[in-house]
Amino acid sequence: PVCDLFSQAVKAFRSNVLTDRIQLKACLLALISEYIKLACPNGITVQATDSRIDRILRYINSNLDKPLSVAKLAEVFHLHPAHFIRYFKQKTGQPPAKYIQQQRLETALQMLESTDMYISDIAEKAGFCDESQFSRQFKKYYAYSPRNFRNLFLSHP
Repeated sequence: PVCDLFSQAVKAFRSNVLTDRIQLKACLLALISEYIKLACPNGITVQATDSRIDRILRYINSNLDKPLSVAKLAEVFHLHPAHFIRYFKQKTGQPPAKYIQQQRLETALQMLESTDMYISDIAEKAGFCDESQFSRQFKKYYAYSPRNFRNLFLSHP
């Protein structure tokens, strides 16, 4: 069969007819497939990825310090806001607003642990409107105020 495929490919290559050009591509793909079968008798597995959700998550994580709304994210990724919310929840298991808030809080937590930045600066860098909103959300999520968390973290190395 490989010799026949090769002969068909050569014949199609020499022709300028559109259907022969398509046949050439089909033959080349079939030849590649045969080669892979011979080279890898156990086969090659292909892992499916969803690059759109990967791009969305990267965008969110690199823009946490900026205002991120569902409308803005949907616009950036060319989706209707309602579809964006459904898609995001289907892929991550949570709505976008909750994911964004969680990422901002985790970013702030890391900064509290690893820097001596003012809490107001941490709030700003993590994307919160102001320090009081940040403190309320942080305490709700971690059960400690940012200041108390930092003091507790510093006292337990």
